Amino acid sequence: MISNFYPIIPAGGGGTRLWPLSRKSSPKFLYDLTGSGRSLLQSTVDRLLGLVPSKNILIITGQDHIKSVTRQLPELPSDSIIDELTPKDSMAAIGLTAAILHERHGDVVFGSFAADHVIENRDNEKFYKCVEKAVKIANDGYIATIGICPTDPTGAFGYIEKGGQIFDGISSVKQFVEKPSEQNAKKYFESGSYLWNAGIFVAKTSVLLNALKIQKPELYDGIIKIANAWDTPKQLIVQNKIWDKLEKVAIDYAIAEPVSKKGMMAVVEGDFSWTDVGDWDAIASLIEKSGKLKNLTEGKNVVLGDSEFVHNIQADGNIIFNSQEKLIVLLGVEGLAVIDSGDAVLVTRRDIAQKVKVIVPHLQDEDLDKYI
Repeated sequence: MISNFYPIIPAGGGGTRLWPLSRKSSPKFLYDLTGSGRSLLQSTVDRLLGLVPSKNILIITGQDHIKSVTRQLPELPSDSIIDELTPKDSMAAIGLTAAILHERHGDVVFGSFAADHVIENRDNEKFYKCVEKAVKIANDGYIATIGICPTDPTGAFGYIEKGGQIFDGISSVKQFVEKPSEQNAKKYFESGSYLWNAGIFVAKTSVLLNALKIQKPELYDGIIKIANAWDTPKQLIVQNKIWDKLEKVAIDYAIAEPVSKKGMMAVVEGDFSWTDVGDWDAIASLIEKSGKLKNLTEGKNVVLGDSEFVHNIQADGNIIFNSQEKLIVLLGVEGLAVIDSGDAVLVTRRDIAQKVKVIVPHLQDEDLDKYI
């Protein structure tokens, strides 16, 4: 356990690359997508309970998800669920929660952990050691992040270039790099100087809020006003007045990148398994590597949902999600994602699963918002 540490879990986003299962009203973090019996959000909380008591964990999520999140996490106190009204990207969400923590507990260290990332249970101890290192360096005034040691030269993730060593396993951040081309990803991988960006941030509340005040003063002012009113009868009045006017920006652009240029961003090297459950191919690959494959009829395929109604005949390397008692048969096909959400069916190739996100704007153009 880490004393005086408060994990934040931003649980937002539509997860458009996991359409048609992930929707605005029921995003991916509410589903069990690994066959563990727990949703991605529940698994994230389970992992963090190895570091802190349940009362230290805060979830920030959208209005539409409050009931589902509360139902899935009965162990959390009611004031641990923070309502962000409308999506404002990660800076407003994390900044508000950090400001609320500062009001409630003073200058404490918090950590932001995505609701939809997967770390194998066998690597929890490695994860805990990395968080402990991040908390230590955060207490020295740095904003810390955890970068994952890459296992292959993929262009699916952003990267962090390491600067000079601060302590063993902790370096300054030289720069953050957007998702690279395959050619550049190979260069990064071979150099040994780059880590995958897992989007984890650890800092003292005062350090993060001071950085926000410098980089985004208007956003800072709005967040502070809301946080000051949060545990008072004026909470909703103030939040409704201010929230929609806040700038929509990611924490990477608002704080991480400018702070790294000042030499005050630190990165802890994480050598634990980590997966950003970003698309159907990523989910299939995760389950394949974990040895949880289900063999149905013939061939090896990943099957989630109502698996007893899925049959694969001379079919290999597919992922199938069946949301209801509907017979799905795959015959003589390989490398497909077949996703039945009840009111919509997606059929695509696993190797282009990242492109599924283009479906949502297409549906919007066709006035098919009920499927988004």
